[in-house]
Formats: sequence, C-alpha cells, structure tokens
Amino acid sequence: MATKTKSSGGLLELADRLEDAAQMLRDTVAKLGGMVAPAPAVKAPPTSAARPAKSGKARAAPADGTRMCAIKGCGKPSRTKGYCAAHYQKLRNLEKTNRRPAAWADNAAPNSVEDVQLPRGRAASKALAEASTQ
Repeated sequence: MATKTKSSGGLLELADRLEDAAQMLRDTVAKLGGMVAPAPAVKAPPTSAARPAKSGKARAAPADGTRMCAIKGCGKPSRTKGYCAAHYQKLRNLEKTNRRPAAWADNAAPNSVEDVQLPRGRAASKALAEASTQ
C-alpha cells in the first residue's frame, strides 16, 4: 500500500505507524521464542527551523581537512589543481582555447580566484575566432 504525503507532518505520521508495526512484529516474534535485536533509535527529521538556509555564499571548510575550490563562492571540495570538478573542466576549456586568465593559477589558495563568465552562442563563436587569430 503506497501512501502519498505532501508535508513533513504526513511523513512523521507514517514513521510513527511504521514504528508501531515494527514493535508489534518484535512482540510476536518474542512470544514465539525467537531472538529479536533491540529496536534502533529513531531520529526525528530536522524541522525547517533547524536547517540552515541555503545561500549563494561560500561554505565553511570541511572538518576533515580537504581543501575547498579556488573559485570564490564555490564552496565545493577541490579535486585537481585546487579546483572542483566543474571549475577544473572550465580551466581545461580555457587552456584549450588560450583564454586562461592569469589569476587561474594551478593550486591556487581556496576562495582566492574570481570566476569568469564565458560568452555563449554567437558571442562565444566570435570570442573563439578572435582568440584563434591572436
């Protein structure tokens, strides 16, 4: 039986019903003489007030010591040459078309490099043509 819920209140109600059903199953197995593991602790889902609001600002550095992406405001962990996967691909594209900014150095410090906005469509074609003639 599938139950569709539209709010977290409905999910909490569903979790309570499942917990009650699990307890009844444990009681039945105990009556029959079987061994049943203790019930795991159930965590309540975080409320909207407990969750941090999403914003476009940079994230804090992770506690596990990984470096953050060199692009200001990115906040993703770095993977190669100090950049996250997406910005590393952008770096490769910029290198391939001879448009790599000087600030995009290898192994730059976290959150130290300004992102560049690449042209798209006809403007991109024009920019690539100009870069190839230089």
